[in-house]
Amino acid sequence: MRIGYLGPAGTYTQQAVELFTARLGRHNIEKVPLGSIDEVFDAVDSKTVEGGVVPFRNSIAGDYGETIRRMKERETFTRKYSHDLDICLALGIHPDASRSDITEIRSKDTALRECELYLGANYPSAERIAVESTAKAMRDIHDGRLLNVAAVGSIMGMTMYGLQILDSNIGDKQDNVTTFIYVVRKKGISRR
Repeated sequence: MRIGYLGPAGTYTQQAVELFTARLGRHNIEKVPLGSIDEVFDAVDSKTVEGGVVPFRNSIAGDYGETIRRMKERETFTRKYSHDLDICLALGIHPDASRSDITEIRSKDTALRECELYLGANYPSAERIAVESTAKAMRDIHDGRLLNVAAVGSIMGMTMYGLQILDSNIGDKQDNVTTFIYVVRKKGISRR
């Protein structure tokens, strides 16, 4: 069995996929990181994977627009399971960079909205750039040796990509929760 999820490795969606695979009670599951929420839905639709895990709604930032759009635009998908995951965002930079170097902050659009107050108070002139996932921002900093860019994401992801954590728990509210869903194709529906 193959399950797709919003990757790369280091996203909160990766943490959620671990919870879903435990819930499925299967040990032979291949977890496939994909580049965007749309890619997860495309992989489920084409049967490249049997199911996909995507973020659905955040208690601070609201709905994940890509997920809502894909669930509404075609009636081929169904939500099989959901799980709430506590979110604790951190700010990280390349280990060779310093706080004063930051001119740009990258993350998933919803993650940037979840910590608007912190970013506005601490980095008011830094440009905010939305990318496909929190982990993509972290990976880009690591792989590109970007010394002027900070990322918003999980502590797990920051550690995975070797970033220096400047601050943690930077969300605008302490009770930050994201609902993740496990989606599959509806049975008996052919691909368009």
